[in-house]
Amino acid sequence: MLEAIRRSEHTGENRCWPCTVMNVGLVACAAAVVAVVSPFLALLLVIGGGGMIALRGYVVPYTPRFAPRLVERLPWDPFHAAEIGPAEPDSLSTEDVDPEALLDALIEAGVIEAEGERVALERGFHERWREEMRTLRDLTDGELATAARDASEAANAAETVEGRKRTHIVLSDGTGDPMAKSWLTRPVAVAETAAVRALSGTTLPRKEATLAAGLLRMFLEECPVCDAPVHETSESMCCGGGRTGNRPPRDVLACEECGDRLYTFPE
Repeated sequence: MLEAIRRSEHTGENRCWPCTVMNVGLVACAAAVVAVVSPFLALLLVIGGGGMIALRGYVVPYTPRFAPRLVERLPWDPFHAAEIGPAEPDSLSTEDVDPEALLDALIEAGVIEAEGERVALERGFHERWREEMRTLRDLTDGELATAARDASEAANAAETVEGRKRTHIVLSDGTGDPMAKSWLTRPVAVAETAAVRALSGTTLPRKEATLAAGLLRMFLEECPVCDAPVHETSESMCCGGGRTGNRPPRDVLACEECGDRLYTFPE
């Protein structure tokens, strides 16, 4: 019975703290009102509401839709301030890219097939990429950091940094310049490093392959790490990746199981 109520996508490591705090506050307020009439009913309300929040992440229907948006209106973000690394994962390359030029280069190299407005990965490349991802996902964080450094054109150093919710693989040029660092989540590191390896069998030059690795993430169908399906969602949805400021939330590609952001679509 508990399993029928439990919502793993909103609890544990996936718990959204704006949702949790808001629901705890609402349950407490409701219990205080009911306590005037019946302390016993108020106690039952606290126990039932607390249990629902523990098992489901929230009590009030549709909380994941509106709680993160309410937090956006606060002058600071009390829920994501302790997170290490950027809300949006970086790429192997720190250079600015021209997506249209890269897309043309990938089409010319036979990596992407274009038919009218429809573009898709060439089947052979898709299989090579998936095979490389299956190999890399079994590496330790340290081994993956080394592989990502070797796949990058500019990185001379790599380290792993553990945060509250996830570990980042940080690539740098070794000078200590914070602007020359790339913070990669494990799924992004696996996807892009595998892409560079798979592209080595094409006519695409190595530097362009590193630049193209980030763009290729938009074609992911399964999570590079847990192999769960990915879906299009919004960066403001629970459990969010931090604030979006005054701009509208962007569409992202995320894993349905672990919730990691895999690609951010251009505005």
